[in-house]
Amino acid sequence: MDLTGVAIDAATALLSSIMIGVGVDFTIQFLWRYKIELKKGISHPEAILATYRTTGRSIVINALSVMAGFSATFISGFLSIRFFGYLTLLAIGSCLLYAIIVMPAFMLYFKPSFIETNQKPNNKNRRNNENDVIPIVSSIGAVTAGHAGTAVRSRATDG
Repeated sequence: MDLTGVAIDAATALLSSIMIGVGVDFTIQFLWRYKIELKKGISHPEAILATYRTTGRSIVINALSVMAGFSATFISGFLSIRFFGYLTLLAIGSCLLYAIIVMPAFMLYFKPSFIETNQKPNNKNRRNNENDVIPIVSSIGAVTAGHAGTAVRSRATDG
């Protein structure tokens, strides 16, 4: 909220927990389908494309319909509710972009072991196991940085 200049209040403080739930749902849906496609024996890029055609479409429709629903908060007479709607739209849009662009790119590049099927690992398609941690660490870092910026902004507006 530091980037948008919106102060922390009761309505906007709820945003992080809601967005973690939405982001996790999108990610789990995508990864689940991606793993099913890999079990069919197709390559990683083909599995990503097949996931886009099926689950990817439903994730986009879900995100757009939720964003349309939250846009109703723009007509609220309460400023904090309007800010909550605005920030929710930005956050859901960010979760959508992460789920359909960033996370699949991580999957193609790092090929983490948790997504591999029961087949023997193909050394041509695998990188070192140390790379499995990079997407997790970068996600934790992004969330921590966002919360740190929010806390600084909150202290600045309190006193």
